[in-house]
Amino acid sequence: MKQCRSFESEAKWSVDPRPASVARRKAPQTRGLNLNRHPLLKSAFKGAALVAVVSMPEHPLHQAYQAHVKQRMEPALGRLTLARRIAAAMLAMWKKQESYDPTKHTSQT
Repeated sequence: MKQCRSFESEAKWSVDPRPASVARRKAPQTRGLNLNRHPLLKSAFKGAALVAVVSMPEHPLHQAYQAHVKQRMEPALGRLTLARRIAAAMLAMWKKQESYDPTKHTSQT
């Protein structure tokens, strides 16, 4: 009997005793992070979002943050959303070689 099991496992004929849902489950992946992440940039963008929230009440990003909070989003998640918007705006400015224009933030809320 031992020889049959080893033969089955070598031939890949054996039946997996686990249910299909367990056998096919993949390991969970962390969203938004990859191997070449940069924690210093992440903290810089989160700091910029915090400054926009705390000390710039007339800025369109602050108004977008207030809209998120009004829709019952957690404040920390709202600041993270702002940090992502700032990062996207900075990348677009860098690619297009243009200066900052706060009126471009008004289209998204």
